[in-house]
Amino acid sequence: MGAGDNGRTSVTIDYEGLRGRFSAYQPDEDAESCHEAVRDAGYAMTVKVLQVAPDSRERSLALTKIEEAVFWANAAIAREES
Repeated sequence: MGAGDNGRTSVTIDYEGLRGRFSAYQPDEDAESCHEAVRDAGYAMTVKVLQVAPDSRERSLALTKIEEAVFWANAAIAREES
């Protein structure tokens, strides 16, 4: 490392791409169908966990992770669409 080098890597920021992450999104019919399928799968998994897992920290974490999975799957659909 040279003098003044703090060991950090420089990152180039795509500001236009970044703007897209905070913009309104209107899904087309195909994307809306995908969103609905993801939500339905998340709901079904949530119901199953509630039926089979005892009330516990682990169940709580499982339910949170299902919500996160639905969120990120829908974000992936939305970002690919735009």
